[in-house]
This record gives sequence, C-alpha cells and structure tokens, in this order.
Amino acid sequence: MGLRALARIAFAAATLAATPAFAAPDAPAAAPPVAASSDTIRYQVRQGDNLFALARSYLRNIGDYRAIQKLNRVSSPYQLPVSQYLTVPKSLLRFTPIEAHVLAWRGDVRITRGGRTVATAVDAVVREGDMLQTGANAFVSLGLPDDSVIALPSQSQLRVARLRQYVLNAIVERQFDVLSGRARGVVEPLKKAQDDFRFVTPSAVSAVRGTELRVAYDPTSQRGATEVLEGHVSVEGAARAVMVDAGRGVVAGAGGPGEPVALLPAPTLIRPGIVQDADDLAFTVEPVTGAKSYHVQIARDAGFLDVVSEVDTGPLVVMPTVEEGGWFVRVSGVDDNGLEGIPRTYSFKRRRNVIETETSVKKTGRYEEYLFRWRSSGSGRLQYRFQLSREGQGEVPLIDEIGLTTRGLVVTDLPPGSYTWRVLTSQFVEGELNQKWSPPQTMTISADE
Repeated sequence: MGLRALARIAFAAATLAATPAFAAPDAPAAAPPVAASSDTIRYQVRQGDNLFALARSYLRNIGDYRAIQKLNRVSSPYQLPVSQYLTVPKSLLRFTPIEAHVLAWRGDVRITRGGRTVATAVDAVVREGDMLQTGANAFVSLGLPDDSVIALPSQSQLRVARLRQYVLNAIVERQFDVLSGRARGVVEPLKKAQDDFRFVTPSAVSAVRGTELRVAYDPTSQRGATEVLEGHVSVEGAARAVMVDAGRGVVAGAGGPGEPVALLPAPTLIRPGIVQDADDLAFTVEPVTGAKSYHVQIARDAGFLDVVSEVDTGPLVVMPTVEEGGWFVRVSGVDDNGLEGIPRTYSFKRRRNVIETETSVKKTGRYEEYLFRWRSSGSGRLQYRFQLSREGQGEVPLIDEIGLTTRGLVVTDLPPGSYTWRVLTSQFVEGELNQKWSPPQTMTISADE
C-alpha cells in the first residue's frame, strides 16, 4: 500500500483491538449533550466593510445579514466601526469542503456516505458526513491536507462530523465523533487562533491545537478516555473541563472528565532483536507495575499507519505470522482504569526457518544404515550442519558435517549406545545470515539391533 508523509508521522501511539471497559468516577445517570465546538466566528471589521458587502462575500444567503445585524446590535447595516468585532454564526457561513484520503487500510473497513457504502481503497476520498467502521482485526488510516493523521483500529466506529474551511477568515474546522472503540491522531499545529480540531465522544470533547493523542469510547458503560502522548489537550464534559498534559490520561463519564492521571511507562521487550523464525510471532514483555494487560500491534511502517494485527495479552505474546521481511512491533501497558500507557516501538525481522527432523534405519548386508533427515521451510539459500554426539563422550561431536546442501545424511554401523543429534540451518537472504539449531533429538541403539 502507498503511504504518504511517513517520515513526519512516525508516531508511537497504540490502539486497542476491542472496545474497552473504562473505569470512571461516579457521576449522575444523565447529562446534557456536550457542545461539539464553538458555534460562531469573530470577524474584525475593516475599512470599507458593511453588512451587505460581508453578506455577499461570506454568507450562504445574503438576506441573513439581518441576523448578523440583530445579533451584534448594529444600528445601520451600512455603517460599521473599523476594528469592531462581529460575532457570526457558523451556520450562516459559506464554506469549502475539505477532503481526507485513505493512507492505508486492511480487513473489513466500511465507509458509508448518505446511506451508501463507498469502496475502500488507498487514496479513496473521505468527506464530511462520512461514517467509518472497522471489523475484527481491521484498520484504516486517514491523511488530511495539512499532514495530520487519523487512525482507526479494529472494532471502532467514527463519524466525520466537520471537515470544512469557512470562506470568512479561511478558518478550518475539523471534528471527528468517536462513537465506539478508539481513534488516534497526530494533529499538526493549527495556523489560526479560531481554527478548530476536536475529537468528540458522547461523554467528552477533546480539543487540540497540535498534539498526539488517543480517544476512546465504550457505549456499553458510557465511559470515554483521552490519552495524551505529546502536547496538551483540553477535555470538556457536561459539568467541567480539565487540561491534560503529555504523558497523562483522563476517563470521562456522564458527569464529565475525572482527574488526569499518569499513563503507564513504556514497556520493554526482552530480546526484541531476535529474528522471528518460528511459525508464529512471539515476544516477551518485561512486566510493568500497574499493568493489567498489554496491547501489542504489528505494522509494516514505524508510524503504524499500515497495521496488520493487534492483540491484548499478558507478558507472553503470541501473534499470527506475517510475510518475510522487515516489520515493526509496538507495545503498551493498560492500567486498571482501561487507560493505555506510553508505547514503545521496535523493529524486527521475519525470516521463517522451521526445522523438522526424523530418523530411520535399514539393514544393508551385515550393516545397519541410520538415515538422519530434516526439512526446513525457510526461504533464501540454505546450508546445513549436522552434529551427532554420543552420551558420555564429552562435548566434542562424534560427527560434525559442515556445509551440507542435502537434507539428509546416512551413518553406517553405529555401536550400541545413546546418541544426541541436531541440525543447524544457515539461511542467506538479502545479504544477511540467519542461523538456527533444531531441537536436540535423542536416539538409543540397543546391543541386539
């Protein structure tokens, strides 16, 4: 898939695979809806302005100048004091639609527009009013014209409520309603004081001016969460508002947001650089105090726009296999409140190298022939090293054959005793060498064979 602006948006925020159950402070059972954004724009009068001229330039209907006159208590529509500020309802203003584009997607991603499903594809256009929904193990990332990015993980639903630029003052307004699941974003700094960028859930509004954050909502518990990774975010609910700094998160219920708390520190993977050569991907997380689980994602890119799988798990992580090549894994802890902590990203190589071994014996004349065979599922150029050791004979192998290209070796007339044998696969791919020993196999030859 083609990705745009990856160098600028290699952010390290993680997302949950399923809708979380957030803990939140006790709150009243019901609350009025949260305001999505400011409903007005302030305009400073310039030399030569009057309400008729402003209406022709900026209003959808010229006759709505009367509403501006009444709202601002203007005595004459022809006379406006220079430098006076006018309050103008956004609902009366002309605007130009802004388009987002799909950067990457995977799995069951549905874009709905006006009741109809829009085909999901890289560079597909997403507009104001569109609904995005992801199924199990499905992901989609959107790019905005200013290189801001919105990413939706699996089992999430988001409505593009506002995506427009008003003709008046060229003010940009963007609002994304998180209806269920999670969304994450890297928001470029806003250029104008009245520009607006918000994530909205039924329990809170997260207003940003340039930051990295994650927003979540669980419709079952009616709890939401905001986690800030960079910058500052104002989180406003029905009854109160709080400022959330980088490295902190807040849970919001019907009564609004609680007190911000520190996010869990970034976990560490044990031996993250080892080549992933088994059938499944496997990682081990060093336990983090306060973590009830860990959220792990696999992606093709360091910005985690092209996510291929994710899982919530304990410290021993097993994930489905991926294609051979270079990949990225990101891990974060989840606390008792359901808040996801600071993530950490690692690169790793996937080079499948699975060795299966077996032995057989047959009589040839008066000799016994022992056939040692192995199969390797790895790619690239393969060479093998065969070692056979007899128990009690020290660490020096009885047989040590190097540089084999065949997948078998015959040994004739072994004396009775217990033996251990193994095979080293040397895998040469793209100028790199990956070596792996098979698990040791034991074999006993009795005296009467």
